[in-house]
Amino acid sequence: MNLNIKDQKNYDIANFFSYIERFPIEIYTPVYAVQFNLPCNSCNKTEQVITLVASGIEYENFIIKDDLYILQFVYDLPNDIRHALYGYPTWKLNTKHNFYLNHCLNCKSVFFDFDVYNGLLKADKKNLQITQLKLPEKSYYARTSYSIFPYSKYIFRVLNENSQP
Repeated sequence: MNLNIKDQKNYDIANFFSYIERFPIEIYTPVYAVQFNLPCNSCNKTEQVITLVASGIEYENFIIKDDLYILQFVYDLPNDIRHALYGYPTWKLNTKHNFYLNHCLNCKSVFFDFDVYNGLLKADKKNLQITQLKLPEKSYYARTSYSIFPYSKYIFRVLNENSQP
């Protein structure tokens, strides 16, 4: 099958999402909601967006628990995690794109995951709000992709400092 570049890109994206839908990964707790401000590309209003960060992942019997991992292209989450996220009004299931995204409360435009990730890289680490989600299980299956969280060492240090009496 010969595809032009645009068709090949769309084909690759469709296969990527198909893979996420069919093969969940196991994510380990604690899971964190990391909030930071990001301006909307459409109306320029600043919104407080979130990204989910897991303490470890497992897929195809490969376990990685030595870093923090951003969950991206979240297709499905277990009820415990979804319920813990009800208090974040900018983050919800986007039925047009069929996965969870942040959106602007002012104009309803979406913040795609690559926009959130790039915004996170530019954000001042000191302005990140990190909240550990209260979850009863040690791990959960989720249909999502992931990448290494760029501020893992900083987050670990802040979490350790905050847990000291």
